Amino acid sequence: MTGEHGTKGRYVRLGLIPTFRQFLVQQDHNLEDLTSLEVDVHWSHYDQLVWQHVTRIREAPNRPHSLGALNHFLAEDVIADHLGADWVNRNVVNADLSSQTRNYITLGEHRLLKALSLHRIQELARRLYQLQSFPWFESVLDGVRTRELSGAAFEMDVLWLMQIASPHVETRSEIGEKGSDYDAFALMTDRLVPVEAKAKDDQTPWSEKTVINTVRAAARQFPKGGVGLLFLRIPTAWVGPRLEADYTNVLAEATRQTSRIGAVVTVIDKPHLLTEKTASVSRHFDLFATTKCPDHIWQFCRRLTQLWDAGLTHMAPDPPF
Repeated sequence: MTGEHGTKGRYVRLGLIPTFRQFLVQQDHNLEDLTSLEVDVHWSHYDQLVWQHVTRIREAPNRPHSLGALNHFLAEDVIADHLGADWVNRNVVNADLSSQTRNYITLGEHRLLKALSLHRIQELARRLYQLQSFPWFESVLDGVRTRELSGAAFEMDVLWLMQIASPHVETRSEIGEKGSDYDAFALMTDRLVPVEAKAKDDQTPWSEKTVINTVRAAARQFPKGGVGLLFLRIPTAWVGPRLEADYTNVLAEATRQTSRIGAVVTVIDKPHLLTEKTASVSRHFDLFATTKCPDHIWQFCRRLTQLWDAGLTHMAPDPPF
């Protein structure tokens, strides 16, 4: 189980949720041999099975853990099933010692910071659960295994978010060429749009230059002559009067000399105290359209946030933890 902050603990697998691939093997199927329709059918059966199993555990009269602790243990299990128990021990249980996750998971002792840390661990598990049936999932896993988790986790976030408002989302392999190194593309109305995800670390201080440089770097990754969509996660610590007063103008300056970015979706995860002992994390979006933003990109952004605000995220799989 998870050790205390600053000490080495060991993850212990409970083995409560099989992966989608394990489920298919039990049914004598191989994911690569299935059509998209067959994958959808099998996923429906798998998801229903997992939900029923977890519900029985939650409702058991002799359940040994609180619901919150159970959800955390289920999350650790899902992460270990996809990334390995050693990865969980190095980067989750002992995140304070990990260069890969230290600045993303180990945030501090305050209840709000602990809530954000636990939220990020569970969100990582949720994305692994939600995206595991897609043909590009293995390439996404490779990035999570080796990269700093802040950026890799947000890319998974964006892939999941786009499922809410787009019928078709694909990832792209990193090739290191200007104009061809964006993260993904999504169908918006009748057009495939390149999409890039950027995440600023929590330790990054607010400055206009930081935002401008990040946005311009993203613009160079989009194809010349095309128009893309940028998702940008910013630190909660940036939220305040100065951000509200300057942010739109800064984005306008950052995109003034490029036609490659049509819109910017800014994402903020903000922790809140519920009681003296409990806290939660809510996600907020800020939409910015350039003066030449194509209608299909702007309508996608508006539809995404409208569906999110209405709680209509059923187009993307909903995990049971």
